[in-house]
Amino acid sequence: MKKVLENKEIYNSIINLSVKAGFGLIVLDHKNIVVERSKSIEGLLDISNNRAINVNISDLINNNNSKRVEEILSGNEFEKSHIFSLFIKGEKRLLEFFFERVSNGNFRGTSILVKDITTKTSMEKDLGTSIEMVQNTFGHAPIGIFHVDNSGKIISANPELAWMLGYSSSELLVRNIKHVATQIFADADKADEFFFTLFEAEEVNRFRSKLKRSDGSDFWALSYAKASKNNDGRINGFYGFSIDITHTVRTEEKLTKLNEELKHISMIDGLTQIPNRRRFDEYIYQEWKRMRRNKKKLISMILCDVDYFKFYNDTYGHQKGDDCLKIVARAIKNCVKRPADLAARYGGEEFVILLPETDGEGAKHTAETIREAVKNLKIPNKGSKIDDYLTLSLGVGTIDDNISMTPDDLIKISDKALYRAKETGRNRVCEG
Repeated sequence: MKKVLENKEIYNSIINLSVKAGFGLIVLDHKNIVVERSKSIEGLLDISNNRAINVNISDLINNNNSKRVEEILSGNEFEKSHIFSLFIKGEKRLLEFFFERVSNGNFRGTSILVKDITTKTSMEKDLGTSIEMVQNTFGHAPIGIFHVDNSGKIISANPELAWMLGYSSSELLVRNIKHVATQIFADADKADEFFFTLFEAEEVNRFRSKLKRSDGSDFWALSYAKASKNNDGRINGFYGFSIDITHTVRTEEKLTKLNEELKHISMIDGLTQIPNRRRFDEYIYQEWKRMRRNKKKLISMILCDVDYFKFYNDTYGHQKGDDCLKIVARAIKNCVKRPADLAARYGGEEFVILLPETDGEGAKHTAETIREAVKNLKIPNKGSKIDDYLTLSLGVGTIDDNISMTPDDLIKISDKALYRAKETGRNRVCEG
């Protein structure tokens, strides 16, 4: 074998380094005959040990590439690497060749380094595809994507965010937004909440807030964000995305309003348009809890019944009966002045009035006011056995500082008082 390097140790070192780096080494003489090679070249070019020495380099490379190798060796294209596609063991591989002239004493030739870059090229292609996919997503995503630095300045944004915030381009948005908290958030308190959560938890999820457009109008957005960090692990800003949910919020508001209206309807008596029995049942337990919570154990109730209403219906007909109940309901409601007091239709021709924090005397006074108000309506009632006009019988119940009693107890007391009012002649108020 010809002496190709003066120092054998340096030569061996170069061979070893090339193998560690994944390269195969070939040394050609001036006739392009292989005079030396590394063991690794056999695997790279799929050649046996017998074929690796004293053969022309063209014999080691398939016909499709041999002409190109000859052109490189005879020309001056040594400054750059060259990539060849070879079939190695039936599989297409991409090999990168590096050529360098060698001149040492009487020896003149060429050294060639060969590296398999099939995997690298595939990874670069996949990476390029991924980058392109990310860029397309960033540019065409139907959500606003952003990256903000520690000073609050937007350093990148996609077109959708620009459109959401009223800017004609993402570049214009980036130039104009210097401080996200004051320029984008419509509510300063919500901005404080957003940034507090972000820097405490390093992320924000499903954050609802109003954002400002460039023209001063606002819209509802659902935002997500995550802190970004530098190489030292310190937070240097955040990135995230926002979704315009204005339509969703408006729909929710309409549904909430509709639900409130439906609830109101469900609590109102369809005929008299005052609260119904369901509302009364809910309200008495609500007040009972409040009364116990505030340690004010004082509440009264009036239960009243239209006297001889069945005969009224029989005499004047059910339509007149319904009209009569509407008039009576209005009269009762007008006698109940305080916001906490509740007048409701209890059922049929019965009405109930709940009077929180009212003692027996106060309740009796209210009951007498109601009785007189209805009598003064002077609604004719030929079916009545006690008067020419429509009258009411009323029973008053009061619970004062008795912690063991329940709403049902109050109802029973009032009902017994009403029964006594009827038994003792009607058109009167009795206390339980």
